[in-house]
Amino acid sequence: MVKRSAHFVLSIMIGIMIVLSSGLYAQTITGTFTQLTEKDGLSSNTVNSILVDDLGFIWIGTYNGLVRYDGYEFKRFYSDPNDPDAIRGMVTGNLYEDSRKNIWLGTGPAFIIRYDPVARAFRSYDIDSLLTPQLGQAPINGYYMNDVCEDDRGRMYFGISGPEQLQNGLIYIDEGQDQVQLFPNSDTRPLQNVYSIKKDDNGNIWLATNSGFFQIDREGKIKRNGPFNAEFSAAGDWRILRTK
Repeated sequence: MVKRSAHFVLSIMIGIMIVLSSGLYAQTITGTFTQLTEKDGLSSNTVNSILVDDLGFIWIGTYNGLVRYDGYEFKRFYSDPNDPDAIRGMVTGNLYEDSRKNIWLGTGPAFIIRYDPVARAFRSYDIDSLLTPQLGQAPINGYYMNDVCEDDRGRMYFGISGPEQLQNGLIYIDEGQDQVQLFPNSDTRPLQNVYSIKKDDNGNIWLATNSGFFQIDREGKIKRNGPFNAEFSAAGDWRILRTK
């Protein structure tokens, strides 16, 4: 597929986000915006996340599954219990493209999904066994993957929250391994409901959780932080600034 122009991608992205997320206001938008709805092939008008991958495809996570848009039509990905390469789960959360061009996402009730664009196949990781023992029983609406981040070694981090407070909401997968694991809690505070994960320019991983901000250094050691002065280079990333 030929990579789309930046103007095209930006126009479609903004159009989808505004039109599908702004209710009545969206109906007044004219000009270069294109309104894309279920009538055009979108699986749901409730959009949770949008990602433009390295090839220019637009991936859209919705309340009714995952879709991919090539600028002309939507491709919907369905769960199929008889197909081991099919996606699992329904409600789609955060989307992320790693350095190897794999697409990562979370789906309900309790799955982390990796899409391999070369094999054109999905790999599903069931995280229920890691999280539900913390709550005593599985939540009716499952868990939500709030954020994804890759460190300099290729380790993937996933920030998870539940309807009740998890005592450890940080899951990771090491490069070259094929299993999900809970990251060990800090000695001072548990990693309760991880909402945001970002990497700074020095390769440190920063976490925003219900129990505060944490830093994982390049050696994989974690500590809880008070004053902050880390800045992130990627446009749109939140910044942690030193307070005085």
